[in-house]
Amino acid sequence: YIVAGQVIAQKTGKSWGDAVRERLLAPLGMNMTTVTQAENAGNPNVASAHSKIDGQVGVVRTMPITAAAGAVGVNSNAEDLARWMSALMDGGRVAGAPSGGKDKELRIFSAAQGREMWSAQTPMKIADPKPALAALKPEFQAYGLGFNLRDYKGHKMVLHSGTVQGFKSRVIMIPDARLGVAILTNAESGGAITALEYRVLDQYLSVPPSDWIALVHGVDLQEEADDLAKQKKAGAARAAGSKPSLPLSAYDGQYRDAWYGTVSVILEGDKRVMRFSNSPDLTGQLEHFQYDTFIVRWNERNFNADAYVSFSLNADGSIERMKMAPVSSQTDFSFDFADLLFVPVPLASN
Repeated sequence: YIVAGQVIAQKTGKSWGDAVRERLLAPLGMNMTTVTQAENAGNPNVASAHSKIDGQVGVVRTMPITAAAGAVGVNSNAEDLARWMSALMDGGRVAGAPSGGKDKELRIFSAAQGREMWSAQTPMKIADPKPALAALKPEFQAYGLGFNLRDYKGHKMVLHSGTVQGFKSRVIMIPDARLGVAILTNAESGGAITALEYRVLDQYLSVPPSDWIALVHGVDLQEEADDLAKQKKAGAARAAGSKPSLPLSAYDGQYRDAWYGTVSVILEGDKRVMRFSNSPDLTGQLEHFQYDTFIVRWNERNFNADAYVSFSLNADGSIERMKMAPVSSQTDFSFDFADLLFVPVPLASN
C-alpha cells in the first residue's frame, strides 16, 4: 500500500492525500476524515494513542507515518466510516448523489471494480483457532484487493484491520445482510475488537449469543502466558558464559539492507546503540545474549518489539551479515525484522 500511494502520486501529479480527498472523501461527504496527522493538531476531538507498557495501559506518543500514508494514513470517525461502508456495499455509488443527465449516477468506483476487489485473489490457509474460538473457523479464507474475505455462519465477510502505534481498528461488512460495522479503538488490543465484532454480528445475524469477551480474553491471557514461558525458556537455555567472537567495537559500523536502507551500531557513552536511519524511533540499546547474538531493547518500550540481532562471520573473521528476529511471538507482524538482511557498509577510503 505504501507503493500504491506512491503510484497514485506519480500518476495524478498530486500527493496521495490530495488525491484521496478529491476522489473519495469529498464525493462521499467524509468531511471529518483527515489524511495527515498535522490536520489533527489542536483538535480537541481526537483520541489519544494508548499502549501497554509493563502490563499497564497508558498514553503514548504516536509515531510519524508520513512515508506510510498509503497504508495507514486515514483518520476517521463512525459517521464518516458509515458513509464509506455504504458506498462499498453499493458498488461504489455515492448515496444521495443526483442522478440523471450525462452522468446517470456518481460513483467512486464502478460496480465491476467493486466485484473484483471483493473476489479472491490470493487463497489463504485456514488455521485451527484455539478451542474456545472454534466457532470462528471459516470454510473459506482469501485476500481480495485490499480486503480480507472469509465467512461466518454462512455469510460472506469482507473486512480489514488497521494498526498504528496506540490505535487499532477494523471494518467488517456482511454484504448479503447489508450490514457494516466499524470498530475504532485508541489501544492495541486485537482481542477487544474481535469480541466486539462477533457480539455485534451475532446480534444482527440472529445467532445465539456467546460471551465473546470472556472467550477472547481467556485466549489472550493464555497466549501471553505461553509467550512469557517461551522467553523464560530461551533465557534459561542460553549459553550465559559465552562471549562474542570479536571485540565489541568490531560490531560497530553501518549495515545496509537493499530494501530498507541503513542501520548503525555505535558506542554512545557506555552503551552500544542500534539506530534505524529511516525510522528514528527504532533506537535501542544492544545487550549481549549469547555467542554472536545480541538483543536490542528499544527505547520506546510500548513497541513490544525487542529483537534478537545475530551476526554471521566470514572465514577471515570479518562480519558477513546481520539478521534480526523478534524476541516475543506477540510482536506485531509489521515489525518484519526477519525479512531484512543487513550487510556491512564498507568504510570509505581516501
